[in-house]
Amino acid sequence: MTDGRAGAPVPCRVVLDTDGGIDDALAMLFLSGLRDARLEAIGTVAGNVDAAQAAENMLRLREACALPPVTTAVGCQRPLIEPGDAVAGFHGTDGLGDAGLPAAKGRPSGEHAVDQLLRLARASPGRYVLLTTGPLTNLATAVTIEPNLPGLLARVVVMGGSVAVAGNRAPVAEANIAHDPEAAAIVLGAGFDLTLVGLDVTMTTTLGPTDIARLESTSTVQAQVASGILAHYLLAYEEQLGGRSCPLHDPLAAGIAADPSLVLDTWEIGASVELHGRHTRGTTVVDRRFGGMAGGPTHIAKKVDGQRFVSQLLAVLTTPYPSAPDPGGAVLRSPVVDV
Repeated sequence: MTDGRAGAPVPCRVVLDTDGGIDDALAMLFLSGLRDARLEAIGTVAGNVDAAQAAENMLRLREACALPPVTTAVGCQRPLIEPGDAVAGFHGTDGLGDAGLPAAKGRPSGEHAVDQLLRLARASPGRYVLLTTGPLTNLATAVTIEPNLPGLLARVVVMGGSVAVAGNRAPVAEANIAHDPEAAAIVLGAGFDLTLVGLDVTMTTTLGPTDIARLESTSTVQAQVASGILAHYLLAYEEQLGGRSCPLHDPLAAGIAADPSLVLDTWEIGASVELHGRHTRGTTVVDRRFGGMAGGPTHIAKKVDGQRFVSQLLAVLTTPYPSAPDPGGAVLRSPVVDV
């Protein structure tokens, strides 16, 4: 997108809704380093950790990497119906791999994440891309309050679901969807211009040993922070899958939010969520019949340019910040990278 008056690119304006885990952290750091994307607000939801800890994690990361403040709001603390089942163990006890990042000096805004999203969307219809990297509780609550929300957001990109591959929370259920299936069912049926970035593509888009070594040997603050929080994540995936690599679930969704051309092929299909099956609750269900399900077709990523995305991510994490120290010497600007 370009500004017709100046001929300059207009950044994609992103609101991030996150549950504050390690791959959420990488997604946030990636967005913060792009020239053609602008992270304008963060909301948090219970998932990898509780919503308050997720907000603390986003604030800790931004301060550790000397990134400019972004308004951060705490959202829903539990799923819509059933008690949540946090999976913090996979992300360490604090959600960031117990890497020892200092406690945040900043604090959440005090506004609820749902209210923040509704305020922004109503004030500037069509301006914001919403990226969700956790359970969909906040978004489901927001669209229940404001049924016109699908027309107020430019796009929604959801990290969640699986269509043709196994689940990671249950045999056929992906974690973000399975954490709050009722919320996911509401969102998928609401009529958003929605791209689902699920395990079909995230499990094949990975950081491998060479990539990890590059981060570990790079002196940029964001590479060192990323290396520190990735250590736990890599160990968890090594125990689960074998090998020293990890899938880029949330970062890939962030890449697609900023650059939809990373998606090379999609299923354009009706989608919903199974709510009742003993073994299938939380499963993403697609309807291949003509007409499909209510709410219109969902764009489900079937094939992505994973190699290009990994190159983009590494470029952001290994590019030094522009020099812009404050009087106390802290760097305030994020890396600004053309990718």
